[in-house]
Amino acid sequence: MVCFDSTTLETQMNTRPSEHHHIPRTEQSLHMARICCAPEVSKLKKEDITSSQWGEVDAARLEGLRALVIAGNELFGFGTHWIEMREAPPEPTR
Repeated sequence: MVCFDSTTLETQMNTRPSEHHHIPRTEQSLHMARICCAPEVSKLKKEDITSSQWGEVDAARLEGLRALVIAGNELFGFGTHWIEMREAPPEPTR
């Protein structure tokens, strides 16, 4: 798993998950990502979660997640939001 934070913008990002973000599976997706936030942010929002659901991402979706991370860090402070990434599991054989 790779974690992304705002210290290296090209490879690391953070965001504020105001709800569970579900990213549907696509044929081009090879990676999965989720947005995470620091526990203190969840407490401020009166939520029990500190991450969104894992979803497959392509380049366009990753850019959207990065924008959410930037907004979350601007609102709640540097390093409060980030993106975690991992390889997508193989498609089940039929």
